[in-house]
Amino acid sequence: MSPDPGQPILPVRDVGAVELFARCTQNMDDSALWSEFMRRYAPRIKGIIKGTLRQLLPADSSLSLGAMHENDLFQSTVVRLVENGCALMKRFSGSRESELLVYLAVITRSVVRDWVRHYRAQKRPLSESQLLDARREVRSDSTSTRGECALERELLVREVRRLSLRAIETQAGEFSRRDKLIFELYFSHGLTPRQIALCEGIGLSKPGVEKALQRLKELVRSAMDTNPPFEATT
Repeated sequence: MSPDPGQPILPVRDVGAVELFARCTQNMDDSALWSEFMRRYAPRIKGIIKGTLRQLLPADSSLSLGAMHENDLFQSTVVRLVENGCALMKRFSGSRESELLVYLAVITRSVVRDWVRHYRAQKRPLSESQLLDARREVRSDSTSTRGECALERELLVREVRRLSLRAIETQAGEFSRRDKLIFELYFSHGLTPRQIALCEGIGLSKPGVEKALQRLKELVRSAMDTNPPFEATT
């Protein structure tokens, strides 16, 4: 969001989290904005990198690998954020810092998981004892991260829903309003095609609703392939 020309410009340290994030996407060359962003969130991103490495790698290797590759993974996360004109940053649609932190966590963990998959592909399979160590490490961290993972899944669902509705609005033409209603009734409220057909304003039989749903699924699938949401934590 752009600052209101009728209001005094706040020092960057006083700018709210979501507004700071938005300004960074609009001013990639503004060193003051980006320095403030890094001051606030670089430590958090690095902490997420360390925690994710502990979850995904055996205990005897996560510390040494983290020390060796933490900076590289941090740089890769920043690159992921700013590539293609900050495309990923611009897709953030939250309104609170808590949502922003979850969004950054999802992206950071995605970067780390990509790196771990590549690392494992180049190494021999882990021994049984190493796998047991890794499972124990994941279990020990699971309680503290369960709530955060639930927030990540909620944010992912919200992002998928937003992309789906946008695809329906932009591509469904004259049937956009009815298609949006069918989408909401089916995917958000759990109504069956028969129940949807009985709703006022639908004007379709049960087979007609089923045909519309199939078309909507194909439309949404195409939108996901073209503009996929950020990866969820598994």
